[in-house]
Amino acid sequence: MTKFNYTCVEDKELIIESFNKVARLIFGHNKESYREFIDLYKDIVKEINIYQGDYQNNYICYKTPGICRLDKDDKLVIEMLGFNKSKKSDYDFIKHEALHEFVHSFADLLPFIYATYIEKVSGKFKYQIHMGLVEELSLRTGRHVGQYFYGKMFNETMMDLIAFIIEDNNRINDILFNPNYVSNVKTQYSLFYQITQLAIVAFSNKSDINYLENINNNQCIFDLREGDYYVNDFLYGILFNPLYIGEKYDKYMGDDGYLELCHSLDKIFTIYVKKNKLDKDKIKECLGLIKTFFKLKCKDYLNNDFMTKKDVAKLVIKFNNIWNYLEESFK
Repeated sequence: MTKFNYTCVEDKELIIESFNKVARLIFGHNKESYREFIDLYKDIVKEINIYQGDYQNNYICYKTPGICRLDKDDKLVIEMLGFNKSKKSDYDFIKHEALHEFVHSFADLLPFIYATYIEKVSGKFKYQIHMGLVEELSLRTGRHVGQYFYGKMFNETMMDLIAFIIEDNNRINDILFNPNYVSNVKTQYSLFYQITQLAIVAFSNKSDINYLENINNNQCIFDLREGDYYVNDFLYGILFNPLYIGEKYDKYMGDDGYLELCHSLDKIFTIYVKKNKLDKDKIKECLGLIKTFFKLKCKDYLNNDFMTKKDVAKLVIKFNNIWNYLEESFK
């Protein structure tokens, strides 16, 4: 059973409201799935700790105000700074950070209920879902190899974007597709939002989706399907199965192509967050890979009558709009 620790009534309300808002976006009116998830959540999420604003430990401080992590018993622990002893000017960020960390906790657990597969073997390595990322292990020893985990940049930026959708779902199209979107709070990940937007378009399987209408109808926008296909493979994979994103990408870019892309993006991302240094040339290489994937996929869709020329043209316009913004940003 999950334990809750907080220092003021406002932080208790923050926990309840944040959890409920995330659950509403993800499950909508699917009460059966929600109940199944709640049972898992109570079992796996050990603690939710909201500390006063001047608190710090080995995991969180003012610079890193929240974390969703595994403890030594492989149980999830959510920790964050709350309202008590925080500046009023930080309140919006505190609310956003709470949503961000709760979305993390959902993304960490959802694959273990809904993913049709949670691991794959490639050569001498095994890749499995771990905390919303892809974990790399030696098939022979079972130990971590390579970079250990892949997909951090996409994972962190999407947690922010999903939090923004929850905060103002009327702007969902801007949040997902408009490179000029300005969020109500600034985070250390904001420089990378447009790269994630580019991926969202690249992994689209339909050109026109009224996501707001789906939200208003209490439908989950992340696992929307048309026939045998998800409306967007990236949006589905980011919450329900990150290996699925790799499967779709590798179809056009070769075995383990997605892991190579994530390896590069994660390295750029981590160096920027820790040292505020940015390798623009490496970013351009990654953007070029996403563009190649998108072009090959569009060609395939046209050749196999999966999409009409008109629908592909609409996606290309969305893609190019974000691409041009990124080219200008990283020139």
